[in-house]
Amino acid sequence: MASRTFRVSVPDELDFAFAFITERLNSAGLTIQNPYTGKITSWSEEGDQVVTATEDVLTEIKSAKLTNVQFWASSSDDLFVSWNWDGHLSIFSFHLNGLEVSRTIAIASNLIEGLLIKYASNKLSGDVFVVNFE
Repeated sequence: MASRTFRVSVPDELDFAFAFITERLNSAGLTIQNPYTGKITSWSEEGDQVVTATEDVLTEIKSAKLTNVQFWASSSDDLFVSWNWDGHLSIFSFHLNGLEVSRTIAIASNLIEGLLIKYASNKLSGDVFVVNFE
């Protein structure tokens, strides 16, 4: 099966862009805290799961210590999101494998709607929303 990924480029600083992405994913029914454990989880480069306190998330993102996180639709359905800053754009990758198509459509719709509402007036250019199948 092909790997499905959305890539979204947000023309904003990483911490503001992350808050925007979080808001849009919340609108699609996902939360940053695992509904079963209440924890915010990410993965280290070594493949170890890492827990980050809610109050430390933005600080960890700004310092580049946190470069990915899981968002949760339920205690067993999650969306892995990673990001980087290229000096002009915050670029987010949404790894969709394991999510139902209806959830994927809700995520894409909320992201596109948010980008058009918040940034389309004068900040969007180039590839802003890309779907990739590998």
